[in-house]
Amino acid sequence: MKPKINRSKFRRMNFGASVVSAITFCASSSASLGAASTWTGATSSDWNNAANWTAGVPVGGNATINTSVPNVAVISANPSATPVDIFVANAGGSTARLDQTAGTAGTGGGNWMFVGQNGGSGTFNLANTSTSGGTFTGFGQGSGTMNVGGRLYIGGFGGSGSQGRVNVNTTGSLNVPGDFEIATDNSTGILNLDGGTINAGGWFEIGNGTGSTGTLNMSGGTLNKAGGNHFIIGANGATGVANVSGGTINSNNETWVANNGGSNGTLNFSGGTINSSSWVAIGRGGSASSVVNMTGGTWNKLNAGSSFIVGASGPATMNQSAGLVDVQGGDTWIAEDNTGVYNLSGSGELRGTIVQVGRNGGSNGTLHLDGGTLRVNQIIGGNGTDEVDFNGTQIVAKAAQASFINAVDTASLQAGGLKIDSNGFAIASSQSFSGTGGVTKTGAGSLTLTGASTYTGTSAVNCWQARHWDQRHQHGRRHHC
Repeated sequence: MKPKINRSKFRRMNFGASVVSAITFCASSSASLGAASTWTGATSSDWNNAANWTAGVPVGGNATINTSVPNVAVISANPSATPVDIFVANAGGSTARLDQTAGTAGTGGGNWMFVGQNGGSGTFNLANTSTSGGTFTGFGQGSGTMNVGGRLYIGGFGGSGSQGRVNVNTTGSLNVPGDFEIATDNSTGILNLDGGTINAGGWFEIGNGTGSTGTLNMSGGTLNKAGGNHFIIGANGATGVANVSGGTINSNNETWVANNGGSNGTLNFSGGTINSSSWVAIGRGGSASSVVNMTGGTWNKLNAGSSFIVGASGPATMNQSAGLVDVQGGDTWIAEDNTGVYNLSGSGELRGTIVQVGRNGGSNGTLHLDGGTLRVNQIIGGNGTDEVDFNGTQIVAKAAQASFINAVDTASLQAGGLKIDSNGFAIASSQSFSGTGGVTKTGAGSLTLTGASTYTGTSAVNCWQARHWDQRHQHGRRHHC
């Protein structure tokens, strides 16, 4: 696993007529600065009506929306001007909302958008708010596109106790080339995605910092995480929760569930697709609690040179009762440098090359095979403490292997037993098996067990043509079809 990265956030001043609201300066890319303008909604809901603003439609200065009374701010066509930053509720006690039903809007180049800051409660709806629909947004599908020039903060980045919510259900997109932060600075943030495309180019963090709680609810659409940084659920002491029931997440870099400190990271995955093109670390750093509950969907781990890890440098549990985890590049490690537990059951399927349990010294790994399917080249123990419980999962060999199951500290055959489909290959194992379960061998090819096993269950060969089954060693068995 790659070493942990310690990073710091750079804060900057927000220019305009208002006093600065950040701490550390980072230069704006705006060529010129104009007056800030604050929404009053005095005349209508039309963003493009100058009478609804204190200083006209914002151009060259910040756009601030701290109220939705008497009218909610609505973008229904391309704005006549582009502001610097956009603030939706950036004052303590303020409650504000911005709807974008159509058109293309945005901040200035390199500039930011804040939804719920400094104790405010803000909502941005990129959807058709005049109709109902959307599993999580509750709104129909609009056609708007929001181009944020730099970062997007949903709840936080200044003060504490802020609340932010962004609802996306559009045929357009939400484009954020910088960091995409859902809850920072002891605040709460929620992103609901039912339709449309989100493109993020910096860190994508669902909860960042102690006391913060971030949530992603996703039933459809596409979330693309590009750039050199990572996709994290629960970063740096925050609580992060992702509920994914549909759509596609593409993470071009590392994907972490719980990172650093005593954070909480939870992924509830019931449908859709996750494509991870680099390291997947479920449980990374400190005492972070990390859990994945997978009841559907497909998780593809792409590209070689990196692994799919449950229990990297933090404790983790993965519960897979349905869906597919397809580790197409790299290995699967259960407990790299901490405690890792993988529970496979029901109709769940795990595909990979090597599954290693208890990889490094000091780690404690457990693989419970209670149903479903495991397609693999090899199952091996590492230098840590490792246990594999065989209880009815159908194991399918993907290649010929003389050490198909090897070096596992505790290999227990339970009531469901060890079920192996040799799948036309010659496979063997010197592993010692214990327990009260038995062995069932299916498929063409051969299975040879040479370990000094003590299991008490029966052995069965179920093949298209069962040629013979011989006792070859005092404690060894060879099953051949």
